[in-house]
Amino acid sequence: MKKMSNLSLRPRCSVTGALGCLAVAVAAFLLDQLSKRAIVDRLALGESTEGIPGLFRLTYVQNTGMAWSMLSGHTGLLALISLITILGLSLFLLYGRLCPQARYSLALVLGGAAGNLLDRAKLGYVVDMIDLSFMSYPVFNVGDSFIVVGGILFALLYLFYNDHWLATHGILPAPEEKQ
Repeated sequence: MKKMSNLSLRPRCSVTGALGCLAVAVAAFLLDQLSKRAIVDRLALGESTEGIPGLFRLTYVQNTGMAWSMLSGHTGLLALISLITILGLSLFLLYGRLCPQARYSLALVLGGAAGNLLDRAKLGYVVDMIDLSFMSYPVFNVGDSFIVVGGILFALLYLFYNDHWLATHGILPAPEEKQ
């Protein structure tokens, strides 16, 4: 029986790499949760205070949906989707053929998603607080920022750098030189 080279039962991420990713995810999670706790302790629901004038305000909002309040009121479904996504991304982080930078960007996504999942499970909603002053945009939180920034970094790294890194480290065959 022929062995399939893309399937492996052992992680492709080293123990050191996995611990580094765990540290990044935990840091993102803690920053998200601490920022939410600070808002809940200092502002009443719906209350706003100036953050950086012209850039953002801090506004305490309870969001029972996801981005742009989609699926509002479906907290259980959103929690389940979040949990499945976290598990899937964790497996991809450990077993996928990824450069370290792509793994760390996924760890940012995981930390932000875990923070929002904890809110949904514990509170039944997600605490949002960053209210952009210079444009009309939904109020969001630090975890959302980690999800977006980590997701964009991952996409850019995966599309434009990952294969090069894997090839230069002998994990993938080097691309053919053009004549």
